[in-house]
Amino acid sequence: MFSALPSRVAGPIEEKIASRGFPIVSNAASHRMDPDVPLLIPEVNPDHIELLEEQKRRRKWDGFIVANPNCTSSVLAISLKPIHDQYKLDSVIASSMQAVSGAGYPGLSFLDISGNVIPYIKSEEEKLEEETKKILGSLRQPADITVSASCHRVPTRDGHMISVFLKTVNEVDVEDLYFLLQSFNPLENLNLPTAPIPPIKVFRMPDRPQTSRDVYYGNGMGICVGRIRKCDVLTLKYVVLGHNTIRGGAGMGVLNAELLKVRGVL
Repeated sequence: MFSALPSRVAGPIEEKIASRGFPIVSNAASHRMDPDVPLLIPEVNPDHIELLEEQKRRRKWDGFIVANPNCTSSVLAISLKPIHDQYKLDSVIASSMQAVSGAGYPGLSFLDISGNVIPYIKSEEEKLEEETKKILGSLRQPADITVSASCHRVPTRDGHMISVFLKTVNEVDVEDLYFLLQSFNPLENLNLPTAPIPPIKVFRMPDRPQTSRDVYYGNGMGICVGRIRKCDVLTLKYVVLGHNTIRGGAGMGVLNAELLKVRGVL
């Protein structure tokens, strides 16, 4: 069962459904940070599915809850995963430019957002900081990474873009990083219908990715990375773009369900 309930009411309703033996793939924030609930991205932390057995045992139910991450966290974490595996992340600074569709329907008024940038989105920075560490961590321990976020609403319809600045423990070669991101393809042999192959499109042109041209890469399920370069303050900086309502919303739920099916959980 897919849940798109508002977070303010989703928690107890999803728990009641799971207690009656139904599996829930939830897009709500209610259970994302629960220690026994996988905050799942198939390309990043498929091993976190193992938490479901602990969840069933603790809560004494036959169903389960799997959570989709926040839309911005999803885009950021996919881009960070191969970098963290290869070079080990120390700290990340993320500054997002988030589309109005992320505010939900009916969203912001035309007068509020037209020709404007709003430098605050309630709870978004906290979600981005905490969820990223849980997603990149082990089953029971968040990643030992410092994440600092600043989130902004901008007048685009769909697509969240993030400027990322990061420090790694090990030295990074930019040319090697291009290859690393391009070759990142952990779902290649699983034949998941909605999985983008590969999940990351890497641009060398200095003016890409662009929201209007690139947000639908992989039918909106892929992410686009560009402007990879050395950072004189930290180690590295780049820009990443992803579709917030597809990869960061309903599409993530469908892909998570496909992975659960392949893993024999559904």
